[in-house]
Amino acid sequence: MRYQESKSLPESYIKPSECCFTLKWFHAIIILVKNFDGMKLFLIGGMEDLNFNYCYKITYESGETYDRRRNELSVEISKEDYKKIITGVLQERPIDQIEGISDVIDKMTENVEFADRFMNKNGSLRKTPLKKKRAISKLEFFIPEYEYRRLKKMKDPIETLERPVEHMTVYRNDDSSVTLTAENGRVSIVDSREKNVRHIIEADHFISKIL
Repeated sequence: MRYQESKSLPESYIKPSECCFTLKWFHAIIILVKNFDGMKLFLIGGMEDLNFNYCYKITYESGETYDRRRNELSVEISKEDYKKIITGVLQERPIDQIEGISDVIDKMTENVEFADRFMNKNGSLRKTPLKKKRAISKLEFFIPEYEYRRLKKMKDPIETLERPVEHMTVYRNDDSSVTLTAENGRVSIVDSREKNVRHIIEADHFISKIL
């Protein structure tokens, strides 16, 4: 699926331009972004499971520490685990200290270890992956800053997450259609005329544009 940016709505659309590889054995998509300016990468809900985007700070056993918050990874988690994460984050608790998500932390760590083989220590991409993973002494996990700001603006993030998914399809006279899906405080727009393209916009911004 390709995500298309819109010039008229620069704050609401995403286009991850560098999706490097997929870890099929635990259903995680790793997204490595070299140029973060103008990008919007965020959680895209899907029934009971959803893809959780996160970033991190890494410390190697050599003592070198690198801030990788410009490089986002993604892991599939349950909606219940996501509730625990956002509740803890909004209480200013480090993600790795949130109770009940040890399996998620293991997946996130495995993601980082795998992705690290494809990167130089400064975060740039390697031409060939390392044959052996580097020794890591510490990892700190974060949600993306734009996602944190979005959650802070919500009156009740948990209530928003628990709202039922709403679908609506509008047909044109030529029988082509536009399908709207409202979920997790965002609206997904799919036009049958645009193959493999999905527009995603904040629900508040969507409503302000049509009223």
